[in-house]
Amino acid sequence: MGTAVLLLCIVSLSGARQIDQQRWARAEREIRRLTPQTYRGLPRSVSRYLLRHGYTIPQSYDRQEPHNVVRGRFDGDRLTDWAVLGSRGGSSEILVFWAGSASRVTRLARRANLGYVQTVGRDRLGYSRSISVVGRQYILDHYRAYGGPNPPSILHDAIDDAFVGKASEVNYYDGVRWHKLQGAD
Repeated sequence: MGTAVLLLCIVSLSGARQIDQQRWARAEREIRRLTPQTYRGLPRSVSRYLLRHGYTIPQSYDRQEPHNVVRGRFDGDRLTDWAVLGSRGGSSEILVFWAGSASRVTRLARRANLGYVQTVGRDRLGYSRSISVVGRQYILDHYRAYGGPNPPSILHDAIDDAFVGKASEVNYYDGVRWHKLQGAD
């Protein structure tokens, strides 16, 4: 009798685990994704590049307005660069379009979308990755508060890659290489 009950419990747990995995996989499939054409002002060559390569732009659960497309000066010149959190094939990555052109693209921080799905309320799951532009003060404040890698001289904008409600990492380009710096903790 005891063995049968134990086996029933194991089968029950296994079934519950499978249902939970299916729920999380469904949440990943149901991430709200926007097309590049949604973003007014996005350079046409960038929009075409994203479409041609099958990218959509995932939206975090906590904001209704279109986001995860930002512009800044990420290499210190006077030209406006664009960064897009692009998603395809179950993963997302930050694509940096230098001077707003698709002729020079840098890819950063490719990660599985499922890793950014979290419980966001009673029995609700939501996608939680978001990018934003940050500057010198943000970087230095977070370094002083939390430590992390010693930042290089901060002379221009950086890209904050956040797991909403949890933590973030700052991507800063010094003209030679990308630095991963302390963000929110």
